[in-house]
Amino acid sequence: ALITVMAIARQQVPPTAHLEHVDPACAGVRHVVGTGADLPVRAALSSSFAFGGSNAVLAFRQAAAVH
Repeated sequence: ALITVMAIARQQVPPTAHLEHVDPACAGVRHVVGTGADLPVRAALSSSFAFGGSNAVLAFRQAAAVH
């Protein structure tokens, strides 16, 4: 969840773990390989799945600007 919140705050997407070679069948999908990428991030999901059925998904979004 912390990485997800940091991605929104920094407007940076972390790389996909252990992805070295992109399958040509996945053309058209933006992959983040190696290092992170500066991309606009307005909202993101953090999912955690564990053995025994302990599953959780948290949704985060940018806070609305206060005037």
